[in-house]
Amino acid sequence: MSWRWTHGAATSKGDFGNPLATTDYQLCVYDGSGRTIGRAGAPPGGSCGSRPCWHETATRFTYVRAGRSSLTVALRAGADGKAAILARGSGVALDLSPMPVSQPVTVQLKSSDGTCWEATYTAPASANGPGKFVDRSD
Repeated sequence: MSWRWTHGAATSKGDFGNPLATTDYQLCVYDGSGRTIGRAGAPPGGSCGSRPCWHETATRFTYVRAGRSSLTVALRAGADGKAAILARGSGVALDLSPMPVSQPVTVQLKSSDGTCWEATYTAPASANGPGKFVDRSD
């Protein structure tokens, strides 16, 4: 699974909280009936193998958990139209339901600080069949 929230509203690095120590993230995917069809978590701090799970630069936080059940979350601060979030994962980390799915599909990245970034995908999708859903957000 890959989800991109691009060209976002102005977002400061402080809006992302402190995932290195205290801010937890949950990625949630809902189908047209509001049923959770996928989810993954990026807890604060922690070690992923021999490295810290979260990394920080001047404008971004990145979470990387590699392996059979991988998850990457990249949070990039920026001015209006420049902020972006990427979430990519595979394996049981995503807890995805079988496809096709009923639309609209809603994807949210929620922080434990109460902030939520969201995109909605209404029909028709570019692809919505067994094992594959591709669409552009509204």
